[in-house]
Amino acid sequence: MNPMKKILFILFISLLIAQNSNDEYLQLELNKAVADINGKKFNNAINRIEKNDFSNSILSNHALIIKMKAFHGNGDLEKALSIKKNISIHALEPNLNTIYNLEMGDIFSEMGFFNKSLEHYLLANKSNIDSRSNKRINQRFKKLVRMELDEQQIGLLLLTEENIVNRNILMLAQSFSMARNNSTNLKDVFSSIDYNMLPRELRSSHRYLRKNISTSNSFGLKMGVVLPLTGENSLQAKAFLSGLQEGNELSNNSKKIQFIVVDNYGKQLNTVRACNDLVNFHKVDAIIGPLSDENLISAATALSNSDIPIFAPNSNDESIHSINKNVYLLDSSLDTKNQVLANHVVNNLNLEKVAIIAPRTKEGINEVDSFLKEMDRLNKEPVSIQWYENSDPIDLRSLFKDLREIAWEINAQDEYQEFLGVDIDLLDSMFNVEADEVYDIFDIQEDESIDSTKVVLESIDGIFFPLADEGLKYVGAQISLSNLQTQLLGNDLWLDLDFINQETISPHISGMYFVSTFNPKYRIGNEFDYDPKLNNLFHYGLDFAQFIIEVENKNNSFFFFNESKPNKLSNTRSFDFSNGMVNQGVNILQYSNRRISKTAITE
Repeated sequence: MNPMKKILFILFISLLIAQNSNDEYLQLELNKAVADINGKKFNNAINRIEKNDFSNSILSNHALIIKMKAFHGNGDLEKALSIKKNISIHALEPNLNTIYNLEMGDIFSEMGFFNKSLEHYLLANKSNIDSRSNKRINQRFKKLVRMELDEQQIGLLLLTEENIVNRNILMLAQSFSMARNNSTNLKDVFSSIDYNMLPRELRSSHRYLRKNISTSNSFGLKMGVVLPLTGENSLQAKAFLSGLQEGNELSNNSKKIQFIVVDNYGKQLNTVRACNDLVNFHKVDAIIGPLSDENLISAATALSNSDIPIFAPNSNDESIHSINKNVYLLDSSLDTKNQVLANHVVNNLNLEKVAIIAPRTKEGINEVDSFLKEMDRLNKEPVSIQWYENSDPIDLRSLFKDLREIAWEINAQDEYQEFLGVDIDLLDSMFNVEADEVYDIFDIQEDESIDSTKVVLESIDGIFFPLADEGLKYVGAQISLSNLQTQLLGNDLWLDLDFINQETISPHISGMYFVSTFNPKYRIGNEFDYDPKLNNLFHYGLDFAQFIIEVENKNNSFFFFNESKPNKLSNTRSFDFSNGMVNQGVNILQYSNRRISKTAITE
């Protein structure tokens, strides 16, 4: 080899080694960016991609798609979509092609461009060679075929689609659109679908449509759904939405609900846009959502001049009616719940000496104020109100110490009264001295040496223990420290059966009462079983969908437009709007024998 050729060969090898080394480094950076996305650290992922030069790397497309996913995760759909022009689509290997088209489909779906979304999901399905992606793609098809798709657009896609599975999916979507539009050719198109060629996830939709066609019924209500499907509350929103869809399918009634779903990303401006679009363009009969109070205010304000009902799943603030009189509170109100609880405490349980231990949060303060208002109405006053900071962790030891001191004082008073056979008020009038002076005469005082956690005190009849946020994980485990034999009372944030069934908690809260719209009647398996709170939200959505369908079919019209409101119809939730816009379907529940049951007591 001559010297020049030798030099060129060495340079070529050096460049190759350098390139390989650089690609290895970039691959590590990509892996870290993926981990950032999985950890919802979207800005970190974007910064990691931007600080490295992927332009001349074989990983260029990978980096761009990861960046697209990160912008999507941040809720910046426009920026996510803008990356498309830099991706070499024809150079994508099958797996990456699937990921790319899934991502594009998700973006267009959240923007409300369902036909474009469908096109990309079809492409993802054709390029997919990974069985693990099948379920993800089919779940998207399951939701999309029922959306308001353009019938003619689907027809155009069918003209060029050769994949047999995709063709059957398109015909199913077309059938739903034709059913919605009462098309005369519906039965012909539907009969062309090969049931066995449909993905398993879509077969229930096929059966559902077949049933509707056979009974000559089309869709009933058209309801807009505004939820934060992207962002920190996305899992809660998806659980509730899945419940709505499942309840719709499980209903035995002929008329079903058509859901038009819009992602508001948890933002107020997006909420306003979504509501206006749903009412003015989609012509919905009602709106379900949003989840947060801030976004509910935005929705209520945007539709304040409209007669469109808004069903608020997660709010109990009746002041919303000063903005919009057409807002229905599905979760009842604090005053409604506490009216039932206070009545139960005073008239059913006959508790005289009730203490309150609550978090010093906005929610906790409102809860206590509401309970006190109802107790005052019943001429009852708590013996103690104690507050704790809703910090991480929560430490209740000092509060329990203070409460035990109060319990000792009450105990001493009770023993003194029993000893004399007359009450303290009468003694005061006889001797014309203050009660404290009477105690001083007889030297009745707490002996601190005997107050230990081993001494069970019974002088406090009940303790109201409302929780806030994630307080249960700290408060529940500390109940035993009080060693007070008393009736425990709580709000519905205690209703996490798996958690309270722990051996360190269960024996100490046995017999505890709660007030909630929750009705522990039955459960069905679902994808959110792993998380009790998400599971509850799933069933919440399921019950509400079935409730609406039942009432609509019962009255042959959308009952919320009528003066007559429905009574209770419930599975795991109770709904009762017989007295207005606030759910009155409140139940008294009790924890006993490791179960939560509805009591037989009528309020």
